[in-house]
Amino acid sequence: MALIIEDGTIVANANSFITVAEWETYLALYGKAATGTEQDKETNLIKAQRAISTRYSFNGTPVEQGQATCLPREWTKKIKGFTVASNVVPQDFKDAQAELAFDIQEGADPFANATEGAKGPVTGERSKAGPVETETQYGSGGAPFNPRSMSNYTAVNDLLRPYLAAGANGLQVRMERG
Repeated sequence: MALIIEDGTIVANANSFITVAEWETYLALYGKAATGTEQDKETNLIKAQRAISTRYSFNGTPVEQGQATCLPREWTKKIKGFTVASNVVPQDFKDAQAELAFDIQEGADPFANATEGAKGPVTGERSKAGPVETETQYGSGGAPFNPRSMSNYTAVNDLLRPYLAAGANGLQVRMERG
């Protein structure tokens, strides 16, 4: 699948805010490198954009109902003290996509269910010697997704924080009961 870049004009079927070349340039500034085939790199960028567009709650509303990404938006508040035009992709979103795509390349999965494969903390244990009986109680869910020991995509959250809806403080992990 080829990258289709959203530039703020509501590009049909857009799936990225940046190109592979832009990603590689960004990473080089921070001593990092994109690895894998061109298709691997595009896949990581597409996953990162999709996670940003679906896992965060931003203020304002998309310009058109059927647009492919969370941008462009009609912002309902000033960002960093300035009005952001509704026909642009802010640099912070491009940088956040670059950071998240790198995390994905390194094995992070922003779509993992927070409780999937994790039982949560032990909240109670009981044992009995004869006849043998053991009972373990677990708290609800595991810890929220934590790529490479960072707390909920620290760099991505820092970049996107000014754009979040009131009360949203980062990755919106959707918890499901199983």
